[in-house]
Amino acid sequence: MAALAGCRTGRPSGHDMAPFDLTARRSVAEQSFELAVLIKPTQPTDFADALVYAPIIVRQATEGVVPVASVYFGESTAELLGATYRQWVYSWHEESGRDPSSAAYWLRITVDDAGFPLVWETLDAGCARVEIYVSQALADRAEARWGPTNELTRFAIEHAVPGPTCCAVIRVLSDGPVPMGPFVYVGANQRIATVICRCMPSQVNQVAATTEYGLVGAEAPAGGEVSPFEDAAYLPQSLRNSCPLTAQLADPAFLEKALRWPGGI
Repeated sequence: MAALAGCRTGRPSGHDMAPFDLTARRSVAEQSFELAVLIKPTQPTDFADALVYAPIIVRQATEGVVPVASVYFGESTAELLGATYRQWVYSWHEESGRDPSSAAYWLRITVDDAGFPLVWETLDAGCARVEIYVSQALADRAEARWGPTNELTRFAIEHAVPGPTCCAVIRVLSDGPVPMGPFVYVGANQRIATVICRCMPSQVNQVAATTEYGLVGAEAPAGGEVSPFEDAAYLPQSLRNSCPLTAQLADPAFLEKALRWPGGI
């Protein structure tokens, strides 16, 4: 993949110390949880538009339920090959009694003119790269524009640069029948395991419990953990400290650099 300025190319910090193996990471994204807790947004809410794309968090079950009281959201825009795309950004942390910096999560969804998601970007604490999921429609458009993949790439939309990079395309997600938020699977290790469309087959064998969270505007809480970073990224402070891409994520052209953006979608 194309390197972005400031990207970390050595070993990452935190709990992501092992050299990055993209094949192994993609295998993890295909695995199922034996037991999980669903954490859904409370309805009704004053934030109807944000509710459409709000994630349902699928938390691998450990001892007890790991509560998420609030998910903060903000809006931004991406400027890609001269076109403007609306983005929804969500962030949260688990209230597990442990250091919140070890359990912080970030999700950004880029949508097309009709409101259908095209790209999902994720970060969790200690991760040195942005993990990217793309819609089937965008993947198909990229293959039509750039041609079939080669031995260095699995998807036509990713850059063919081997070795550690600051971004990784994890998988292609099915296109939903209507605009909707994703399932975000969070493992017992407090890492995002995968993102899938709600229209895709479940990757949890049994649901142990269902809880709810409240949506909160990221700009609303004075002095809160989440506030706008520069103009767009809405990163929790703990992720700003661990992620090497904080400034780049606020760049409206970030995805144009991170992906082989095909245009025309």
